[in-house]
Amino acid sequence: MILFLEHNSLSGTDFVKKCLIYLKNLTGIDISEPQFVYGEYGKPYFKNGDIEFSCSHSHGLSAVLFSKTPCGVDVEKHRAVDFGSLVSKYFKDKDIDNVNDFFDEWCKIEAYSKRLGTPLGVNVNKTPELSENVPYMKGWSVAVSGDDGEAMIIFDLDILNSSN
Repeated sequence: MILFLEHNSLSGTDFVKKCLIYLKNLTGIDISEPQFVYGEYGKPYFKNGDIEFSCSHSHGLSAVLFSKTPCGVDVEKHRAVDFGSLVSKYFKDKDIDNVNDFFDEWCKIEAYSKRLGTPLGVNVNKTPELSENVPYMKGWSVAVSGDDGEAMIIFDLDILNSSN
């Protein structure tokens, strides 16, 4: 799996298109004119490609995850929320006592739901299999879901672009 992250104003398919250029340079996978189709619950797919992807955007941070197998990604900026009521509603069986833990768990569930292409509400009480949090900047939660049998590679485009 290859994860791209960047602080920018792009989201969704616009950021996916930008990252496809990097993906081609890294792997040779060429989807130069992507055609997007959407599953029953909005999961995007390439109509003309043999690779899976997932994207997320939160408060100016964009993420896209590419994989040979179904995958999901979610990013969330930590912010003030009534996490107590959300925990009691969605995460009754989890030990969550602060905003950071809440967003870490939320991201894992959302990434898992995106991988499966199902609504979030269907999965909140499940253990998000093949889902893990990815260390990132303080004040952010990033989670990926999936396993293509290879090590995950993470590219922070803010860092890559600043060295040019």
